[in-house]
Amino acid sequence: NILKNEAFGFLVPSSQPVPILGCIFDTCSFRQGNRTILTLMMGGAWFDQLFKHKTQDEMIEIGQSTINKILGISQPPVDVKAKILRQCIAQYTVCHVERVAKAR
Repeated sequence: NILKNEAFGFLVPSSQPVPILGCIFDTCSFRQGNRTILTLMMGGAWFDQLFKHKTQDEMIEIGQSTINKILGISQPPVDVKAKILRQCIAQYTVCHVERVAKAR
């Protein structure tokens, strides 16, 4: 296990200049033997702004380097699986409630 602390994971406040939304420490919730599994979330409402013209490999590199820096991970991953889900996390912008009320 390469994590220094056991936890569910963390979220990154939108005020921080970091290209990820958060990370789930899967193996802290569901033991996987002698492995550490992380799920990284990136983009959200800023997907197009940050990643629209990036390849999947470039996105993986951005995610890995960011999480390595935050968590102090120095060893390379044994395996990486990436799924690009462009609109999977709903993020409501300012005045969302008013726009919904007006639309109804």
